[in-house]
Amino acid sequence: MGGLRLKPGYYRVKLTPKSMARPNNTVGTSSMTISVAPQIRQYLLDLTAKGTFGNTPQEVVRSLVSSSIQRLISAKQLEERKWRVLEDGTVEVI
Repeated sequence: MGGLRLKPGYYRVKLTPKSMARPNNTVGTSSMTISVAPQIRQYLLDLTAKGTFGNTPQEVVRSLVSSSIQRLISAKQLEERKWRVLEDGTVEVI
């Protein structure tokens, strides 16, 4: 059988964990408070447990809202806005 044969100890493999951290924002952020039904809250907790969209319900909501807005822009159901970042880190619509 023509398989690949490796000599023990001959190859060195370095494993590094892939970072899943959200990149730092280069602009300021705004906080919002929303109210959701208990069923929605449970779905957010379920998604948090999976970790696919974030490690906290807040991260899950941020991810879902962001991807939904991008989907609406792609479907031409929402107009894409132009933004400018000012020196103090604030953002304004152009």
